[in-house]
Amino acid sequence: MISGDSSPGDPLNEAARLHAEGRLAEAVTAYTDALRLDRRNPALLYGFGLVLRDLGQAEGAAKCFEAAFALDPDGVDAADSLGTLRAGQGRFAEAEACHRAALARRADRATVWNNLGNALSRQGRAAEAPAAWRRAVLFDPALPEGWSNLGNGLRVAERLDEAERAHRRALRLLP
Repeated sequence: MISGDSSPGDPLNEAARLHAEGRLAEAVTAYTDALRLDRRNPALLYGFGLVLRDLGQAEGAAKCFEAAFALDPDGVDAADSLGTLRAGQGRFAEAEACHRAALARRADRATVWNNLGNALSRQGRAAEAPAAWRRAVLFDPALPEGWSNLGNGLRVAERLDEAERAHRRALRLLP
């Protein structure tokens, strides 16, 4: 969950709380009000983007994620979220570029490596994708999605023994 400072009336905390509670219309109002006071706050823009994404307003969400990342290039969640959004729209080359931008700032993010592998795979670049998934599980050995994706990539490459080991690892990690 996104949070601002710890003060009880903090607009970011209030908007994030409403979002977490699934009160999306109220969260939109809270983020809109907060952004009127501070339009260049990357945390507010990112949070508003998440709400818009959850409401199915992909282009509004994309604009918020782009603005948040432009204002705070170390805020890699915005770039990764934009990449995931673009992947969901079938815009895999754009998704790849977003994930690479995030990794250029924080190369230790397992989920971003996993998302990059997915974007590569969906572009038909099956030979490149397993390297990204390997990085994902290197940074987070407890990431079942990374292991499962790696297993799928290795299966496509007909490296069946390695694929089976990766899939077994993924299954052991699932709750």
